[in-house]
Parts: sequence; C-alpha cells; structure tokens
Amino acid sequence: MKKLEKAIIERLEDAPVSATERFYILLVALGLRTGTWVVLKSLVWRIGDAEFRVPEYQLEYLLETLRRAGLSASIERRVTSDGLLQMEDDRERLNELVDVFVTKDQETLDRLVKAVEARDDEGIGTALGYPATAVQGFVTGHRQKLKDLPISIQLSDAGLALEMILSADHWEEELAELKMWMRVGRENSRLIFSGFEHAHSSIGYDLLEQYRRLAKDTGI
Repeated sequence: MKKLEKAIIERLEDAPVSATERFYILLVALGLRTGTWVVLKSLVWRIGDAEFRVPEYQLEYLLETLRRAGLSASIERRVTSDGLLQMEDDRERLNELVDVFVTKDQETLDRLVKAVEARDDEGIGTALGYPATAVQGFVTGHRQKLKDLPISIQLSDAGLALEMILSADHWEEELAELKMWMRVGRENSRLIFSGFEHAHSSIGYDLLEQYRRLAKDTGI
C-alpha cells in the first residue's frame, strides 16, 4: 500500500466531488483499488434558457489533485436529462455531466474507457477493482441480496456502506474486503471516511445505535 503525503491527503479531502467519490479516489491513490468513476454535475436548466456547465475551476482542481497523487484520468462531457425529474407538458430539464475516469495507471485507464464505450460490465468492474467474484456475480446474476443477510450484517458499517453487488457464493470474502477498505480509509483520512460513513447511513445514527444494541442483546 502506498503512503500519501499530507498535502495530497488534504487536497483529496477538499476535492469538489461527493463524499463517496473522495473515499474511492483515496483507495485508488493508496493502491487498494485500480480505478473509480467520478461524475461531476452542473446546475439544471430548461430548454430555451441559458445553459449551465460544470465550472472549469472545479474540474481543473480535481485533475491537478489526481495528477499530484500519481493517478491517471480522462474526462467525457455529456448533456442529458437522465435522472432528472420531468413533469408532463413542462419544458425538458437538462444538465451537464462530466465523467471523470480515475485509475492507477494509463493502461488501466485505457481498459476502463474502452469497457465503458463497449458497455462491458465485466470489463468495467474489473478495471474499477471490484473483487473478481463480485464482478462475476453481477455479470451472471448469481448474487446475494443484502436484505437476505442477517440483520446484524445489514446494520454493520460495511452493510450500510455497501455499493457493490455481492456474489451468492463469496459474499463473506467480498464484505471482508469492503471492511478492509473502510479500515484503511479511516486510518489515512478520518475526514474522508467520516463523510463516506455519513453519506451511507440510510437511517440516523441514534436509530442505528438502537438497532445495534437490540441486535447485540437479542442475538439477531
């Protein structure tokens, strides 16, 4: 695992991306993942109005931060209405998205971009550094649903933070890898980890603690 300079950690902590994206960039910079896919979003406009773009200073700061961390990156811009709430008979709502592909080296970046262009789920998952068994579970549909796991696992830090699809046969090892990512992330930047943890808490921390105490007391 790489050791990052304090100045690099601080720039990553201030990167103009979501808390989850900061966490995964940190893992790539530390050598624990091979890549991640960041999406920057502009303000929304309606057809016929002035258009908004992702600010250049925001993108430049991010790319310079990635360069200083020794990472490879490329960007793709697109204007879309996907994911935006639309009301019937209203003017279409649009925004600009900037896809920022971040990888440990140029070779991995080339593979990721090629996989995205080909809509190759297996290639994307592999280039992003997800466990191979999880990638296969996603591609084949042989998956483990989180809701079918014990409540204690669902309410664990890793369970709440889970984004990748778990495979039916290897979910324990995959969950263990996520726990390792979280532990190392916490050790290297408590600020980034706290943001990541907060972003993935689907219920309030007080309620979460109540559930955890209940699980411990009842053994569920």
